[in-house]
Order: sequence, then C-alpha cells, then structure tokens
Amino acid sequence: MLSLLKRVLVFAAIALSSSPLTAQFQFRSNDGPGDDIIPIILLGGEWNTDKVFNNTNDVAVQFPLNFYSEGQPWKVAITGVGTSNTYTITIPPRGTQRLEFDYSGDTKVGFANIDVPCGFGPGEYCGGVGTYALLRNHNLARAQDFEVAYQLGSTLAPSQQQFLFDQSDFAQMVLNLTNYCTDSFCRTTIVTVQIFDQNGQRFYVDTVDIAPATVKIVNIAQLSSTTWNKVGMIRLLGVGDIAVTGHRINSTGSFTPIYSYDYNF
Repeated sequence: MLSLLKRVLVFAAIALSSSPLTAQFQFRSNDGPGDDIIPIILLGGEWNTDKVFNNTNDVAVQFPLNFYSEGQPWKVAITGVGTSNTYTITIPPRGTQRLEFDYSGDTKVGFANIDVPCGFGPGEYCGGVGTYALLRNHNLARAQDFEVAYQLGSTLAPSQQQFLFDQSDFAQMVLNLTNYCTDSFCRTTIVTVQIFDQNGQRFYVDTVDIAPATVKIVNIAQLSSTTWNKVGMIRLLGVGDIAVTGHRINSTGSFTPIYSYDYNF
C-alpha cells in the first residue's frame, strides 16, 4: 500500500512540480456487453477523475459500477449519491449520467469495472453504453487546470504487444499496469518489461509484480538512468490478465498516451 502510494506521489511530484503539464490517456472504446475495465482512476492531491456514461440505446439501461484499490473494494464518495464501492447506474433512453467524486485526501489510485447486460427480447438491449473518464490535474503553480477525456478500454490482446518507447530529450515513459482480477482465486501477475533500442537490441529488462485488484504505476525513467534519452520499443511478457495503459511525458511536461489493451497474457 505504502509503496504504491509513494510511487504515485513521487511520479506526481516529479512530473508536476517543475512545469505545467497535462495528462492524456486514451483507451479503446467498447460499448459491448460484459465486464469492461476502467483501468486507472486518480483521486486526491492534484488529481480528480469524473465519469460520464452515455446510453446510445432507445431503451433505458441499468448496470453496476464497482471500484477497487489496493487489492480490495474501494469506497468512494460520489457527490449527491453517497459513499460506497458499488453503484447502480441507470440511464434513460439516449440519456447521459455524470458522476463527480468528493475526495480531497492524499492521492489514491484505483480502477473500476462495469457490467453491461445483454438481452435480445422486446425492449432489451445489448451493450450500447459509452463510458468516458475526465482526468483533471490542478496545480497551484499555474493559473489553469489541465483536463482530458479518455474512453473505456476492454479489447483483449492475447499476443505479445509492443508499445512506443521514446525518452529522447529527457522525456519519461510511464506504464499503468492494472491487475483487474477481483475473485478469491486471483493471483499476482508477474509482468516482464523489455525495452529494445533503435537497432533492435534489448538494453533493459525488469519484472513487475501486480497483486489482484491493484494498479501499479511504473515510471521507467525513474527506475534506471540507462533508459534516458533513448528511443525504441517496449514489449511486455507475463502470465495473467492486466489492463495496460500509459503515457509519455515530454520535456515541456505535456502528456501523450500509449495505446491501451485489456491484456490477456
């Protein structure tokens, strides 16, 4: 718990203290039925995350929304609703519901999932729910807040996946690794992070343990100076189910997203 919070706070302090920045995450949109993952939610400190749900159906929809953090259900306070780890979302035909969080403590990181049902009878629907998160960063050193919108991500990528690696000009690459398994039989996922240079040579390798219902934020530039000012490719190997998101922080402090996967090793 402490190591996770320290990683988040160190990341926030380094990334935010010296210059204005904006964070941008982009997830694959998926409006189909089944368990869909909201891979990362940051609340507290300089961060806030609002949720917006759109119903594209011509009938009302209803589905559960569940929050998790640090290996267990996460009770969060939603403005005008109350405090709980589970909420029921009800949206009228072609309607929208927006949720705002009421949290002002130290930075906490977690994730959520929704389970959109699927039926084919008269008046029933199958998916058709658009889910968006608005991530906002507030820093007293600048006049304006930075805010971006990102979508739900839930596309399985069972094969090895490669991601951008570009830490040229002292940029930083950050991976968000979410072990979204919440059942009693879930186990720790061990992910191997490999980085290759422009000539295809592997020059860095590390392993990351991610406990069930946990998010780990991995700032590669902070882990090793041998990765500084290099360009290439990240490859992830391992066993388990995780959602992978991330971003590149350039020298001005602005963020660029890494494409995300609901990743089944």
